[in-house]
Amino acid sequence: MATKTRWKKLKSEAGSLDKKKLNLQPRKYDFEKLISYINENPSAYLKDIAESVGGTTSGVSATLVHLKICLKKSSYVFKV
Repeated sequence: MATKTRWKKLKSEAGSLDKKKLNLQPRKYDFEKLISYINENPSAYLKDIAESVGGTTSGVSATLVHLKICLKKSSYVFKV
């Protein structure tokens, strides 16, 4: 019942039940610059990488996951 009530309220406020368009922002980091920094400094911490590209550690971590680069104990490994 609660779902129907929410749908009615949404339809009266928004005019339709269509999905809202996502507001996706473009990627913040230049991938080539990030990869070249990692190749030059393979033992760098996320904090050092973030300072070099001008971002946050969580943002750099998410970008590395997106690029399929993982941090191993000895160095960075590119997954294929």
